[in-house]
Amino acid sequence: MRAPGHHYYYPTDGQWVAPAGAIADYLVKVGFVLRNDPLSLDGFAELGADFPERYRKYLQDGKTCNTSPHKGLSARTNDVIKQLRMRRIEKVIMDGPVGNHCLEGHMRDVAEEGIEIAMVRDAIAAGRNDEGDGYVAAMVNCRYIANAIWTTDEAVNRMRSAASA
Repeated sequence: MRAPGHHYYYPTDGQWVAPAGAIADYLVKVGFVLRNDPLSLDGFAELGADFPERYRKYLQDGKTCNTSPHKGLSARTNDVIKQLRMRRIEKVIMDGPVGNHCLEGHMRDVAEEGIEIAMVRDAIAAGRNDEGDGYVAAMVNCRYIANAIWTTDEAVNRMRSAASA
Protein backbone atom coordinates (compact mmCIF):
# COMPACT_ATOMS: atom_id res chain seq x y z
CA MET A 1 0.00 0.00 0.00
CA ARG A 2 1.31 3.42 -0.92
CA ALA A 3 -0.26 6.05 1.27
CA PRO A 4 0.66 9.63 0.41
CA GLY A 5 -0.32 12.11 3.10
CA HIS A 6 -1.95 15.21 1.68
CA HIS A 7 -1.94 18.49 3.52
CA TYR A 8 -4.83 20.84 2.72
CA TYR A 9 -6.32 23.92 4.31
CA TYR A 10 -9.80 25.27 3.58
CA PRO A 11 -11.24 28.80 3.94
CA THR A 12 -13.16 27.69 7.04
CA ASP A 13 -9.83 26.89 8.73
CA GLY A 14 -9.38 30.66 8.91
CA GLN A 15 -12.12 30.62 11.58
CA TRP A 16 -9.90 28.77 14.05
CA VAL A 17 -9.69 30.52 17.41
CA ALA A 18 -7.11 28.28 19.07
CA PRO A 19 -3.52 28.77 17.96
CA ALA A 20 -2.63 26.26 15.24
CA GLY A 21 1.13 26.45 15.80
CA ALA A 22 3.93 28.23 13.99
CA ILE A 23 4.11 26.00 10.91
CA ALA A 24 0.32 25.84 10.42
CA ASP A 25 0.03 29.62 10.88
CA TYR A 26 2.71 30.12 8.26
CA LEU A 27 1.16 27.67 5.77
CA VAL A 28 -2.29 29.25 6.07
CA LYS A 29 -0.80 32.76 5.78
CA VAL A 30 1.04 31.98 2.53
CA GLY A 31 -1.93 30.08 1.10
CA PHE A 32 -0.08 26.74 0.98
CA VAL A 33 -2.37 24.11 -0.54
CA LEU A 34 -5.38 26.23 0.29
CA ARG A 35 -8.35 24.54 -1.34
CA ASN A 36 -11.64 26.27 -1.98
CA ASP A 37 -13.74 23.52 -0.43
CA PRO A 38 -13.21 19.93 0.77
CA LEU A 39 -15.77 18.66 -1.73
CA SER A 40 -14.80 20.73 -4.75
CA LEU A 41 -11.91 20.21 -7.15
CA ASP A 42 -12.36 23.65 -8.77
CA GLY A 43 -8.89 25.09 -9.28
CA PHE A 44 -7.33 22.07 -7.60
CA ALA A 45 -4.62 21.47 -10.21
CA GLU A 46 -3.33 25.04 -9.82
CA LEU A 47 -3.04 24.93 -6.03
CA GLY A 48 0.15 22.95 -5.73
CA ALA A 49 -1.81 20.36 -3.77
CA ASP A 50 -2.20 18.05 -6.73
CA PHE A 51 0.18 15.22 -7.54
CA PRO A 52 3.14 16.20 -9.69
CA GLU A 53 2.53 14.88 -13.20
CA ARG A 54 5.48 12.47 -13.11
CA TYR A 55 3.99 10.64 -10.08
CA ARG A 56 0.34 10.44 -11.14
CA LYS A 57 0.71 7.06 -12.86
CA TYR A 58 1.82 5.62 -9.52
CA LEU A 59 -0.45 7.56 -7.18
CA GLN A 60 -3.63 7.36 -9.24
CA ASP A 61 -3.28 3.70 -10.24
CA GLY A 62 -6.29 2.34 -8.35
CA LYS A 63 -3.97 0.50 -5.94
CA THR A 64 -2.60 3.45 -4.00
CA CYS A 65 -4.47 4.37 -0.84
CA ASN A 66 -4.64 8.15 -0.94
CA THR A 67 -5.35 8.82 2.71
CA SER A 68 -7.46 11.65 3.99
CA PRO A 69 -5.67 15.00 4.37
CA HIS A 70 -3.94 15.93 7.61
CA LYS A 71 -3.75 19.39 9.15
CA GLY A 72 -1.62 18.60 12.13
CA LEU A 73 1.74 16.96 12.51
CA SER A 74 0.62 13.38 12.93
CA ALA A 75 -1.60 10.53 11.83
CA ARG A 76 -4.18 11.54 14.43
CA THR A 77 -5.70 13.94 11.90
CA ASN A 78 -6.01 11.52 8.97
CA ASP A 79 -6.97 7.89 8.35
CA VAL A 80 -3.59 6.29 7.67
CA ILE A 81 -3.71 4.08 10.79
CA LYS A 82 -7.19 2.85 9.90
CA GLN A 83 -6.08 2.15 6.33
CA LEU A 84 -3.06 0.15 7.55
CA ARG A 85 -5.14 -1.78 10.10
CA MET A 86 -7.95 -2.61 7.67
CA ARG A 87 -5.36 -4.07 5.29
CA ARG A 88 -3.56 -5.85 8.18
CA ILE A 89 -0.29 -4.20 7.22
CA GLU A 90 2.32 -4.64 9.95
CA LYS A 91 5.43 -3.27 8.20
CA VAL A 92 5.86 0.09 6.48
CA ILE A 93 8.58 1.98 4.63
CA MET A 94 8.42 5.70 5.30
CA ASP A 95 9.86 8.81 3.65
CA GLY A 96 8.69 12.36 3.18
CA PRO A 97 9.39 16.02 2.65
CA VAL A 98 9.08 17.31 6.23
CA GLY A 99 11.09 14.88 8.31
CA ASN A 100 11.00 16.77 11.58
CA HIS A 101 7.28 17.56 11.47
CA CYS A 102 4.68 15.50 9.63
CA LEU A 103 6.88 12.53 8.86
CA GLU A 104 8.17 12.21 12.40
CA GLY A 105 4.67 12.65 13.83
CA HIS A 106 3.31 9.93 11.56
CA MET A 107 6.28 7.70 12.41
CA ARG A 108 5.56 8.06 16.14
CA ASP A 109 1.86 7.25 15.70
CA VAL A 110 2.58 4.25 13.46
CA ALA A 111 5.18 2.95 15.95
CA GLU A 112 2.71 3.35 18.83
CA GLU A 113 0.34 1.09 16.89
CA GLY A 114 3.01 -1.63 16.90
CA ILE A 115 3.75 -1.37 13.20
CA GLU A 116 7.34 -2.02 12.11
CA ILE A 117 9.01 0.94 10.38
CA ALA A 118 11.90 1.25 7.94
CA MET A 119 12.78 4.91 7.36
CA VAL A 120 14.46 5.86 4.07
CA ARG A 121 17.13 8.34 5.14
CA ASP A 122 17.94 9.85 1.74
CA ALA A 123 14.26 10.35 0.88
CA ILE A 124 13.64 12.78 3.74
CA ALA A 125 13.95 16.54 3.80
CA ALA A 126 13.44 19.20 6.44
CA GLY A 127 13.90 22.89 6.96
CA ARG A 128 16.46 24.86 8.92
CA ASN A 129 16.00 27.70 11.33
CA ASP A 130 18.03 29.59 13.94
CA GLU A 131 17.88 26.57 16.25
CA GLY A 132 19.40 24.14 13.76
CA ASP A 133 18.88 21.61 11.01
CA GLY A 134 15.50 19.87 10.94
CA TYR A 135 16.89 16.93 8.95
CA VAL A 136 19.47 16.18 11.64
CA ALA A 137 16.78 16.43 14.33
CA ALA A 138 14.55 14.06 12.36
CA MET A 139 17.32 11.52 11.83
CA VAL A 140 18.28 11.54 15.51
CA ASN A 141 14.68 10.69 16.41
CA CYS A 142 14.36 8.15 13.57
CA ARG A 143 17.31 6.28 15.06
CA TYR A 144 15.38 5.92 18.32
CA ILE A 145 11.97 5.09 16.86
CA ALA A 146 12.29 3.31 13.51
CA ASN A 147 13.13 -0.39 13.37
CA ALA A 148 15.51 0.21 10.45
CA ILE A 149 17.14 3.07 8.56
CA TRP A 150 17.68 2.37 4.85
CA THR A 151 18.89 4.23 1.80
CA THR A 152 16.67 4.47 -1.27
CA ASP A 153 18.77 1.82 -3.00
CA GLU A 154 18.35 -0.55 -0.04
CA ALA A 155 14.60 0.04 0.03
CA VAL A 156 14.24 -0.61 -3.70
CA ASN A 157 16.36 -3.77 -3.51
CA ARG A 158 14.40 -5.08 -0.52
CA MET A 159 11.08 -4.39 -2.23
CA ARG A 160 12.25 -6.14 -5.41
CA SER A 161 13.42 -9.15 -3.40
CA ALA A 162 10.13 -9.31 -1.52
CA ALA A 163 8.13 -9.02 -4.76
CA SER A 164 10.03 -11.89 -6.37
CA ALA A 165 9.85 -14.18 -3.32
